[in-house]
Amino acid sequence: MDVLGIIWWLAVGHVLSDFVLQPEFMANAKHPDSEYRREKYGPWWLWMGGHGIMNGAVTALILGVWWVGPIEAAHHALIDWAKCKGHVSFWGDQWNHAIMKGVLLWIAIN
Repeated sequence: MDVLGIIWWLAVGHVLSDFVLQPEFMANAKHPDSEYRREKYGPWWLWMGGHGIMNGAVTALILGVWWVGPIEAAHHALIDWAKCKGHVSFWGDQWNHAIMKGVLLWIAIN
């Protein structure tokens, strides 16, 4: 597959794992300060970690390189945590995810 095809599938994978496969309850449950989360779904870090791992797995599958998964998972969770804490805007969050996928693609093909 050419680089543009990989970029396309990374974008599709991101839309699926960051939006479609993240229902509202998960977005709330992964928020460290959410009362909703504490009462109903348990520790925030379980949901944040699971969301990060899901994104990492999708990226690793698309790139065909297993070790990018844990890097993407950790980075994704860190950026989402920063967004939950108000340190990063929605668009800052999305741009950070896109830049990291670009970096991982560059590393994977070189």
